Amino acid sequence: MFVFANLAGVTINMISLFGMILVIGILVDDGIVIGENIFTHFEMGKSPRKAAIDGTIEVIPSILTSVSTTMVAFSPCCFLVGQMEMMYEMAFIVVVSLGVSLVEALFVLPAILLIRIF
Repeated sequence: MFVFANLAGVTINMISLFGMILVIGILVDDGIVIGENIFTHFEMGKSPRKAAIDGTIEVIPSILTSVSTTMVAFSPCCFLVGQMEMMYEMAFIVVVSLGVSLVEALFVLPAILLIRIF
């Protein structure tokens, strides 16, 4: 997120930090939901690879819904002008962080858990 923010000219200030704080809860929740579901599939007797795939695929609709609704809610703030232009930084941080975390949660986290379960 810091790399993308730097490339977009967003500085680290109170507004951008507030955006990060807003996103942290969603990121942790997504990680817990995916991790617990993968472990549940593993406890059912599935191989680590099969548990990682099935556990992730099973929760994709709920993860996509929670992340995309927040991204859609903050996206209009990227187009504000005038006195509310400061909201751009918070919206940018929220949207980019959630987008990157979605990729991480659906691809990287299951791979890491696959290695750890093995």
